[in-house]
Amino acid sequence: MRMTPALELARHAAAAADRVILAGYAELQTVTHKPDGSPVTASDVQASLAITQVLAEAGFPVLSEEAVVALEERAAWTKFWLVDPLDGTQDYIARNDEFTVNIALIEAGRPTVGVISAPALDVMWFAAAGMGAWVSDKRGTRRLDACAPWPSEPRMAASRFHDTPAAAEFGRLNGVMGRVATGAAIKFARVAASEVEYYPRFVGSSEWDIAAGDLLVHEAGGHLRTVRGELPAYNQPSLRNPHFVAWRPPMTWKQIRLPAPPL
Repeated sequence: MRMTPALELARHAAAAADRVILAGYAELQTVTHKPDGSPVTASDVQASLAITQVLAEAGFPVLSEEAVVALEERAAWTKFWLVDPLDGTQDYIARNDEFTVNIALIEAGRPTVGVISAPALDVMWFAAAGMGAWVSDKRGTRRLDACAPWPSEPRMAASRFHDTPAAAEFGRLNGVMGRVATGAAIKFARVAASEVEYYPRFVGSSEWDIAAGDLLVHEAGGHLRTVRGELPAYNQPSLRNPHFVAWRPPMTWKQIRLPAPPL
C-alpha cells in the first residue's frame, strides 16, 4: 500500500516506542500509581518521550496520556497527535504480551491516521482516512476486512481487567456465545479483522485509548458508536469517553440491544 507521510511518521514513532517498551519488558519494573489509581511504569514515560521526539518532525502538538495538556492550551487545536504510549499497563505488568502503543492524528475532532502496535506480538495495525485498514506481521502486510460473514455463534472482545456486569448483559441481549479475552487496543483490531463481532465498553476510558482503534474499525468497514448513538469526538473538555460499542456489519445500530441505564 502507499502510505501518507503522516501515517509513515506515526509508524516510525510507534516502532521507536516498541523498542523502549521491549527493553523494559525484559526487566522487572517498579510500578507506581497515578492519582486515579491506574498503574504506571518507567516504560510508559520513556515510550511517551520516544514517540514525542519522532512526531515533532510534523510540527503538530502532541497530547499524550503521560503529558496531558490543559484545556486552555489545547482548546484551539484543530490538528494534533493523540498518544497512549503504553495501553494496557496491567497487561504489561502481568506479562501476557497484549499491550499496545496507540497513536492517532486528530483533525477537526476525528482521527485521520491511526496506528496500534503490539511490540511483544510483533504486530502493527494501521489506517488512514479513505485508505483502508491494514496489518503487518510475520506473514506480511494485508488489508483488514470487518465485513466477513458472521459465524453461527457471535463473539465479543472482553477485557481481562475491566470487565463489567453490563458487558455480560450486553452479550446476553445480543446472543453472544463466545467471549474472547483480549488486552488493550487489540480489541479494536479483532473487530477490524472479523475475529469478533462486538466490542462493548461500559467502563471508563480516555480519548487516547480509543482514537486509533476508532479509525481502524471504520476503515475496515466496521462501526463504532457511543451509547448515545454518536461518533466519538476528540479533544473534548473532558478527555474521558462516553461508553461505546464497536461492531461489524451487517448489524446496524438500531438492531443492537443495550443494557438498561445507567451505562
